[in-house]
Amino acid sequence: MAFFGLQKPKVLLPEEECNPGREAPNPAAAGKDALHFTKGTRLNEPFPAGVELAMFGFGCFWCSENVFSELDGVYSTSVGYAGGVTKNPTYRDVCGGDTNHNEVVRVAFEPAKLPYAELLRVFWASHNPCTRNRQGNDRGTQYRSGIYYYSDAQKAAADASKAAYGGRRSKSLYLCDTKPVWADSCGVR
Repeated sequence: MAFFGLQKPKVLLPEEECNPGREAPNPAAAGKDALHFTKGTRLNEPFPAGVELAMFGFGCFWCSENVFSELDGVYSTSVGYAGGVTKNPTYRDVCGGDTNHNEVVRVAFEPAKLPYAELLRVFWASHNPCTRNRQGNDRGTQYRSGIYYYSDAQKAAADASKAAYGGRRSKSLYLCDTKPVWADSCGVR
C-alpha cells in the first residue's frame, strides 16, 4: 500500500534503516502553551495538581483521541507519535513507514474522577488488537496497538488488563515505557 507515493513496510524496520529525522522540532507541533481546541485546557505541562498522563496507540490518532476526549475526568487529549526512532518526526515521515513510530493519543486525566483502569477498559473496548498494524482501513506499523505507561503502577495495571481483556486478542499488543518517546505531531487543530 502506498501513501504519498511511498511503499510502506509491513513490519518494524531495523533502527539503522529508519529515517534519522531532524534536530529542529516539528514546525506543526503545538507550542508549550497551546490549548485544546474544544476543551480550552492545556495540551502540555504544567497541568493542574492531581492530573496524570496515559498514552495509547490503536489506529488513527484522531479517532483514538475522540474516544477519550469527552470522558468525564479527562482534562486534555493530544495526538503524537511514540515508540519509534526518528527524531522530531512529521506526519509525512510517519506515514512513510520508516520511523517505527506509533500514532498515539496522550490523555491527561484526573484519577480521582476517572481511574486508569477505566481508561484501559475504554482502550480494549474501542479497537481490535488482533489486526496487527491495522485498524479498519488504516494499515501500517504506525497503526499498531500499544499501551505506553508512565509508572510502575500503570505498567502493572496494563499487564493485568492485557490478561483480563486481551487473552488471545492481545498477541499483537505492544506494552512500552513512555520515556523518551513522546513527539507532538500536529498541534492544535
